[in-house]
Amino acid sequence: MFAGTVAFVTGSSRGIGRAIALELARRGADVAVNCRSSVSEAESVCREIREMGRRAVLIVGDIRVEAEVERMVEEIGQLLGPVSLLVNNAVFALQKPFLAFTVDEWRSQVDYKAVGYFLTARSVIPGMLARGAGVIVRVNGVMVNWAENAFHVENPEDARLLPRVALGRVTRLDEVARTVAFLASQDASGITGAIIPVDAGFLLT
Repeated sequence: MFAGTVAFVTGSSRGIGRAIALELARRGADVAVNCRSSVSEAESVCREIREMGRRAVLIVGDIRVEAEVERMVEEIGQLLGPVSLLVNNAVFALQKPFLAFTVDEWRSQVDYKAVGYFLTARSVIPGMLARGAGVIVRVNGVMVNWAENAFHVENPEDARLLPRVALGRVTRLDEVARTVAFLASQDASGITGAIIPVDAGFLLT
């Protein structure tokens, strides 16, 4: 499905990003695995991708820093080829009530989800326009509330949220990864500017 595709998955050393990187590789993509500090975990993801017969490179850098984003995209181009699929995944969840956020925590969320995603998209869009093709999963997005990597059923604070989820469980990582792969594929060619909830029915309750 993705033969000849170079995918840049930000924040892909673990969790949802790791699942996305591996799913895209299973479907034929070569993958730039990104982390800011979890190098050993990111290297493990690269090894798994190479074992599938796909190319993988580890790209260390912070998507919130303009110069680092430019350097990362240039490295990917040199090592794998131009980015034809960008998955803006890097972020961390603040799992506490809104009124408990500190100003620094809120700024960090904005830096990741707004500034970082803007910088990565801005770095790859010119090449995509020049080639007349490319996909960014943020133009189409996946909305996740609770996923299994951030949920611990033995934790009473987590377990009390289950009645709020229509399916009685949280979202699995592979469910998110498959949705991203769909949005990146030709099967989703008629979808743009859409947000797809993959939340096990959390929004229904």
